Amino acid sequence: MLMSKLVNKSKKEKGQAMVEFAIVLPLFLLIVCFLIDVSWVVYNKVQFDYSLRKMAIQLDLGPQQKHALHTNQSYIVDGGWANTHIRDMYEKNVEEMGAPIDVSRVTIENSRIAVLAGKREFNYGVPDGTDKDRANSKFKTTTMEIASDVKYKVYPITPFSKPFLKDGVELKNNLYKIRRIELVGGKNQQW
Repeated sequence: MLMSKLVNKSKKEKGQAMVEFAIVLPLFLLIVCFLIDVSWVVYNKVQFDYSLRKMAIQLDLGPQQKHALHTNQSYIVDGGWANTHIRDMYEKNVEEMGAPIDVSRVTIENSRIAVLAGKREFNYGVPDGTDKDRANSKFKTTTMEIASDVKYKVYPITPFSKPFLKDGVELKNNLYKIRRIELVGGKNQQW
């Protein structure tokens, strides 16, 4: 008798379960797709930042850089040539890395590349302070400064997020990198 009530009750609830399923399934799919798209944007941000940092470390001005090092004169480039040079190096770097970045959606503006010969003074401090001769010593060195405003537009990959993010998400990086360069044995040495 008790069993028959449970069986009859389950027949009545079949329609209710279908209605609940019809309500919950789209919400569940929306949440899952949102998580996928947020993960996609975060992954692209990490790849974008890493590829820019790697490009800035490997950037080379070629003969102009060597001339500045040999003559101990500063060399500063900005504007269109610097934008184009950074873009070319960035495209090459992304291709070498195999990063999933569509370089056609990358904009590079306000670039400045400077080789400053003997202009920057650095303080060198030994972390544990054991070497008293080298602790807090100062030295001048030739540095390369790279500055640029870089933007990258990322679009969602799931169909549920596209109506909400139809314009995409713009990732920004205000690139500013200083690195030491020297001529050692006639070769361009970068640190």
